[in-house]
Amino acid sequence: SVSAKNSPVKRIDEDGNPTSNGRQIDCYIEKTKEVYELKMRVTIAASGQGRFKEEMSFPYEAQKAGLTPILVVFDDNESILLTKLKNRYLECGGRYYIGEDAWNILRERAGKEMSIFINKYIYPPISSIEEYLHSIPPFC
Repeated sequence: SVSAKNSPVKRIDEDGNPTSNGRQIDCYIEKTKEVYELKMRVTIAASGQGRFKEEMSFPYEAQKAGLTPILVVFDDNESILLTKLKNRYLECGGRYYIGEDAWNILRERAGKEMSIFINKYIYPPISSIEEYLHSIPPFC
């Protein structure tokens, strides 16, 4: 991960110019010039709607920095916002991995040993939480 202070991805101003303000990056692979945005889920939550503009600007800012933006979302529940976000990544020369594809890319990038750790200690509890959340009836 890279802090906003040290980030190669800079915010873009209203004139389309990079500013001195950086963007926090969940995972940066300098060798391949890839920046990953990791998310548990993308839903239409009232508290998160104001931040969605920030989510939509990241792939563009990464592209302007000469990097490939990659969205990784572990929950495969489709939403209007997730569809918009996936399209934005593609428009900016990026890629996305959703649901099981997200887990697979994480395992692939982690390597053999860390993939075993993910399968044993990370995937099971998160998967259990997701199953539980899917079993709860929606609020009216």
